[in-house]
Amino acid sequence: DEAVTGKSKASDLMTGKKTLPILYGLQQSSEFANAWKNRSTEVESTAYLAKLLVANGAEAYTLSQAELFVSKALDSLEKCALDSQLQSVFQQLAASLLNRRH
Repeated sequence: DEAVTGKSKASDLMTGKKTLPILYGLQQSSEFANAWKNRSTEVESTAYLAKLLVANGAEAYTLSQAELFVSKALDSLEKCALDSQLQSVFQQLAASLLNRRH
């Protein structure tokens, strides 16, 4: 939510930052790759890029990767023989990072 984060959902597209969804889009879609290469900072160009990312499954891929990494981290945490209270703190932290809205 832009009101919570203070950051536009499209800010990475506008600034050219290569985040995971963008890298995924570049790999999965020649249409996105061409649009990315020829992009401008105009709202229409950014909206088109965002639409292509959604259409190519970048959001679902990014969320699945986040879930995978959190699952791996929690599995590793289980193997660490930590105090149960400390382990619980780390588990809660992982869950909050995965489900954060800011």
